[in-house]
Amino acid sequence: MTDAEEQAAREYLREAGYEVLSGFLPSKTSYRDAQNHGRSVTETRIDALNAKAHRLIQSLINKVDAMADHPASPPD
Repeated sequence: MTDAEEQAAREYLREAGYEVLSGFLPSKTSYRDAQNHGRSVTETRIDALNAKAHRLIQSLINKVDAMADHPASPPD
């Protein structure tokens, strides 16, 4: 995925009303290989891919933490 494709996908999701996290996992054989061998996406043999996975996971953790600090109001 090119940078332009990533930005277009992010903009499309935002316009559709979704919140977009920082980072993404590109479609890479190394991620599939890690998972096929019982490892996580942060445990590939390629440091740059592990860093991408860590960035996305940290973004998710930050979002969950923020939601815990400010829970949504229950529906009426």
